[in-house]
Amino acid sequence: MHNTEVSPLLWVIHNVTENPVSMGWIVSGILIILSILATRNLKERPGKLQNIFEFLIEILSSGITAMMGKDGLKFLPLFGTLALFIFVSNFVGLIPGCGS
Repeated sequence: MHNTEVSPLLWVIHNVTENPVSMGWIVSGILIILSILATRNLKERPGKLQNIFEFLIEILSSGITAMMGKDGLKFLPLFGTLALFIFVSNFVGLIPGCGS
């Protein structure tokens, strides 16, 4: 006979990674940590992480400007947050054991 008992830690990890609300909180935490790391030492000559975030913001702002004109830039924080959240959520969903 095989022992089918699962350690309590693995049970908790499995339940957290299968719950969409928990994964949303984890993705939000990842984005908050990355944002803090990217913006704590802003420089005129950006580092790698700051460069990535500036590139993403530039892509989003040019896309919004192309679709909505200059007046659409006031929606950049909303659309940027949603786009980054969906982007990171999709990548986290590729990790085996995470997601539904």
